[in-house]
Amino acid sequence: MSDYKEPAQGSGMKESLVSDGDKAPQKQRPGGCKGACQWFMEKPLSRWPFLVFLLFAGATVIWMIMYLAGQKTGYLMAGLSAVVMAAYGANHFRLLLGLKEEVDRMARLNREFKQENAALRQEVDKLTRARVQLQTVEGELKESNQRLKVNLVKFRELDENLKNLAGSNLEGLEKLQKSSKAVMDRWKESLIKNEKAILNKVYDQFEYKDDKADMTEQEFNEFLDALPTEYRKRFQALGKSFRDLAGDDSIMQYDEFKNLVDSWADEVANQGGSGTNK
Repeated sequence: MSDYKEPAQGSGMKESLVSDGDKAPQKQRPGGCKGACQWFMEKPLSRWPFLVFLLFAGATVIWMIMYLAGQKTGYLMAGLSAVVMAAYGANHFRLLLGLKEEVDRMARLNREFKQENAALRQEVDKLTRARVQLQTVEGELKESNQRLKVNLVKFRELDENLKNLAGSNLEGLEKLQKSSKAVMDRWKESLIKNEKAILNKVYDQFEYKDDKADMTEQEFNEFLDALPTEYRKRFQALGKSFRDLAGDDSIMQYDEFKNLVDSWADEVANQGGSGTNK
């Protein structure tokens, strides 16, 4: 049989207590005068004011004896020492007040930073929601434009066929041709509205940033960066600089931007909408 014996209950706790007991407790400085003297002897050169106060305390006893003996010198020396100690204390409190002023200033700056950080978070959240909304609108308008583009192509083909049959002078064909042209005009108008909606949606986000309707060159470049890729390529394909679009004042007014969007949307609609393969 094995000679193994289970350890007695509580032996593990005993070993733990022994190991904990082996750890040396932190040395605590005694209180009273002994502790003060021990504290001074640790760094006497940097704690010399403590020695000066002790000397003044010892001298006070001597000056008291001199005063009781009828000599006014002790009274004068005690007053002089009180003035010196008061001046030292005032200088010490000046440093403390300066430190408190710095702490108050840092606390004020910290509060301002928190407020600015909160405002920045709100602005980021607002722009994030606007970007998500813009992406949703962009997807819906792309899908709508794609359907309109297909229908426009079909009606253009139909219109060409009707033109080829126009020589028959059939009244029914003329009516059908007019009807198809009216449908094409309505769909073209819908395409233009969709193209303008995307551009104006992006423009509104930049207008809300500074509550100004005009745009600087930096804001215009940010506006281009925020556009969908197809729209940005079409703007770049215009081959015009910001100064060409904004004029001599280097500021794009809302009317200038509106005219640019109108002409650009008309051109895109005539080509069948954004995303048309050339």
